[in-house]
Amino acid sequence: MPVSYRRTLLFRWSRQDRLAVLVVAVTVAFLVGTVLFVFAAGSQTAAIAAELDSPGSATYYGSAGAAETAADGEDVVLPVAAVTDPDGDRTYAVGVPPDTDRTFGERRLVGDGPTRGSLEAPATHRLDGETTVSVDVEPRSGSILAPDWYAVGPATVEELGTTGAFVVDAEAGTGGETPLRGVLRFFTTGTQQMLGIVGLIAIAGGLLVAITAYSTTRMTVADRREDIRVVRATGGTPRTVLWLFALRAGLVGAVGVALGYALGVIATNAAVNVAVAVGLPTSLSVAITREIAAFLGALVVAMVVVAVLGGLLAARRAAVVPPARVVARDAGDDGLLPLRVLDARALVPTAATLTAFLLVSSVFVGAAAVVAPLATTDQATISQPGAGHPVASQVPAGYVEGLEERDIDASGEILLFGVRNGRPLPMRGVDYEDFASISGAEMVEGRAPTAPDEAVVGTKLGGNLEVGDTVTVGGSTRSAVTRIHVVGRFEADGADGAALLVSHRTARHLSNVGSGEVNVVRASRLPKTSEEGIVVTRLSTVEEPVAGQPTVVEITLSNTNPAAANETVAVRFAGQRRSFSVDLGAGGTATRRIEFGPVSPGSYDLAAGETRKRVRVQRPDQLAIRGLPAEAPPGSRPLVEVVDARGSPGANVSVRVGDTERRTTDDGTVRIPLNGTGSREVVAGDGETAARATVSVRAGVSKRPTATLELSPDDPDVLVRPVASLEVRNPWTEPLGAEVTVRGPTGETARRLELAPSERRTVTRRLDRRPPGTYDVTATVDGRAVGNLSYRVSGDDRISAALATSGREGSSPLGEAIEVAFGDLQLVAVALVGLAAAMTVGATTATFAATVRARRQVLGVYRASGAPPARIFRLVVDDALRVGVVATVFASVLAGVGLVGLDRAGVLTVFGVRLLPAIDPLVAVGVAATALAVVAVSATLATVAIVRASPAALLRDRSGSESGGAVRE
Repeated sequence: MPVSYRRTLLFRWSRQDRLAVLVVAVTVAFLVGTVLFVFAAGSQTAAIAAELDSPGSATYYGSAGAAETAADGEDVVLPVAAVTDPDGDRTYAVGVPPDTDRTFGERRLVGDGPTRGSLEAPATHRLDGETTVSVDVEPRSGSILAPDWYAVGPATVEELGTTGAFVVDAEAGTGGETPLRGVLRFFTTGTQQMLGIVGLIAIAGGLLVAITAYSTTRMTVADRREDIRVVRATGGTPRTVLWLFALRAGLVGAVGVALGYALGVIATNAAVNVAVAVGLPTSLSVAITREIAAFLGALVVAMVVVAVLGGLLAARRAAVVPPARVVARDAGDDGLLPLRVLDARALVPTAATLTAFLLVSSVFVGAAAVVAPLATTDQATISQPGAGHPVASQVPAGYVEGLEERDIDASGEILLFGVRNGRPLPMRGVDYEDFASISGAEMVEGRAPTAPDEAVVGTKLGGNLEVGDTVTVGGSTRSAVTRIHVVGRFEADGADGAALLVSHRTARHLSNVGSGEVNVVRASRLPKTSEEGIVVTRLSTVEEPVAGQPTVVEITLSNTNPAAANETVAVRFAGQRRSFSVDLGAGGTATRRIEFGPVSPGSYDLAAGETRKRVRVQRPDQLAIRGLPAEAPPGSRPLVEVVDARGSPGANVSVRVGDTERRTTDDGTVRIPLNGTGSREVVAGDGETAARATVSVRAGVSKRPTATLELSPDDPDVLVRPVASLEVRNPWTEPLGAEVTVRGPTGETARRLELAPSERRTVTRRLDRRPPGTYDVTATVDGRAVGNLSYRVSGDDRISAALATSGREGSSPLGEAIEVAFGDLQLVAVALVGLAAAMTVGATTATFAATVRARRQVLGVYRASGAPPARIFRLVVDDALRVGVVATVFASVLAGVGLVGLDRAGVLTVFGVRLLPAIDPLVAVGVAATALAVVAVSATLATVAIVRASPAALLRDRSGSESGGAVRE
């Protein structure tokens, strides 16, 4: 073959070659842009969690023997027994070897047992396993073990019956182990899953490149068939012809790849720059690193190879048949489809192109179904002002009750990032009822969780979690390990259905979120603020007011405005008025103390802003008796205390019992003699300030401690956790032991006290935050009631103040987290979808361009007989749609089978979220209709060149008239 001809064939490109370059360029640009965004996102998330690498891993085995076999010399083996605690709850007893004091990050394994993390004081517990064992348990803190687990000796676990074992390794591991702190691994493995999706898209893109190269080379072969016949007749070998066309296809592909690489890099950087210019929040950096360059290098080389293969396939028949048979077939269609102008041979490449389009489109649609609720929602999110991202936010869980009091659905949520079996495991700590109310979640299998160690799994969550599974879960942002029981499966829209939901208590163990706090609160809407500006949210006296002495008032204020505010606040008490100026930022709070002059005894109104309360002022010398038992045996001498209105000891106060016995206090206390039997009145002091109390003296009465129950503060709101205090005294002259219990609305605190004569001890219980309403606190000593208080929880305008800066409409916590980690989702979506659409239209246009060009003589006849361009367009598009309908059916079946297979293989899972949990029929119809629209647009574009050409040019036959048996390119 002459050198000049080779140069002409290789380097003189027609319009269809330039179109092929453009199609390949757009395809590669799409893939390059996708890779850059994925790597940028992965780098961003890894940078956020860079200091949170796991300090170790934990693996659970079904037997202690298997754990011992798997462990090496540096690992800690912890045998485990499944037990039932004294409350009837199931839990675990973990055997920690003696003298084990290992630290994993910020937490220790804790080897000094027996201990339990959920205890407030030492206690003796009966544990029921295969046998029953009583253990003396101490409180535990700062451990990687779940708070409800018992840390005991290995011998105790063996006695209870070993049911499994943990192997705790100081290495984080990369396989099936559970990292003790999973947030960094969550993002790195999630990025790997994203790259898997990119690989799938790259395969689809490679198919489009191959089809484009095939179609373009086929047109070139058709145009050069006379030259091929001459070359073959003059001694040219089939191999020479074949590789010449393959090299031409490779050159077209190489130029398209180079141009596409440049376009992809420019487009992604331009998208980021435009986002910054218009104020969209993005932190992505799409710089080319060595790792990215290696990945892209392999990608572009693969695309060139694919183009070469497409060229080889298109030129094969023309290169190997005898020279006399190198002719073109210009007859009608094959009879496969009722076509008027096009060739039915377009069906196969069209079906292949649309299969790739449907695969990529379905992945995008599935991802959009998960991501869309994150970007656009009619809900609101409350987070901590100034927090860099939702995981760093901590707000009171009491906001939920405050919002529900306003008839607003709300859910307090803790965001968790775990890893299971080497795959990301997104989790959330929630109250399931609250979560269901805000997300519309419905149970489709099993039941809702009721215990702290129970969880439910969303239908969109990957990882093959099944109802009934018991799985090991590591910490998220803090080193931890626990095991949870999956009791149900729920369905919810978007990302809400793609999480493992655990209890708040479990979530706090796995994260840095403190007691009574959550990362964010989701609400169906934000409440309307009844007052705007600076409002008084709390008003009280610092101490019990006493006549003749100054009264100090404490005022708490909040700014409910979304901007800084300055106001003057007036406070009135007992005819006196004070005022002060306060400056508060948006949502800010402040506390001020105001002092009023002395007043006489009585009751007075205290008012500040719209807040009012009644205050009683006592006489300073008003006495009170403390510690007098209600019952006493005759001949006993209980110790009593006399105090004044301030609580100070009453010195040298006369105390008399009945009309005969009289004693005087020394340091405020005195022992009073109780002789005889019957009711005795005890009087301290004289006149109007005297204190009086009664004691029943009876034979056979046991000596018991006395107790006084108090609540601080006595008027809490929904954000305050009040403290109940029970002061227990031993008024007798001999030591006493007592079982003491303080019960609140949601639990109790029990203690065993040993009291020396005259000793006093205090037992406290910090009560949970409660919604507005009235609640009781009770106390017992040795089973006898000794105190009963009622308190009322009020609403709190601080909720409105907090919403001024931390409450945002139309946002979701995961959306905000992704925005911080990945930048603006709309930026990524618009850039990639735009490139994908152009890629698909270009490849389909190349396919139809080859078919239309092959039938240019038929179209020339129509033009010569007077058909206008619109008629030509209609003929081509009509035939293209006929081909497209059949191709779409085949493509839909192939794509559907492929998607199901990929989903079951776990390929279509990103950051633990299944992108295609179900194929919506309406969505499938919409995607198929879009495919037909792509066919119509592509056919229209392919016909433009034919319409522009003259009828004479279309009728000119370069190959001459040959008989049947010609080669079909």
